Amino acid sequence: MASSKKLLETFGNVRDMQIELYQNLKFLAGFKESNLKSSNVVDLTAECLNISQQLVLNSGKIGMPEPLIASNANLDPLTDAQKQALIAIQETNEFLTSTDEASKAVCNQANQEYRRVRSHSEETFEVLDVKDNK
Repeated sequence: MASSKKLLETFGNVRDMQIELYQNLKFLAGFKESNLKSSNVVDLTAECLNISQQLVLNSGKIGMPEPLIASNANLDPLTDAQKQALIAIQETNEFLTSTDEASKAVCNQANQEYRRVRSHSEETFEVLDVKDNK
């Protein structure tokens, strides 16, 4: 219960920061209209990414930004709240319902690292085995 509360608080803080980030990016891009479907963290993040990609493309710079994961492989991908939630899920003796399975899948997904693979015609993402990279 405490880990769930901490996770919700963390997502609330992330949402507040994402709203401010969205407002700043919108201002920098000169956008007046909003394309948000909702103000949850997923939709906010997707729209921030969309605006930032447009800013990069229109910046006049040649090349692409350096990938964060490649340059900072030792960065921890989980917040303290996510770690607590993951531990709580792994240590629970309760019967897992379908909702619990979904939560566990999300936590496991958050713990994986990805590598962006680009070819001439497409861009894909590959799951990296964290044990092999550390």
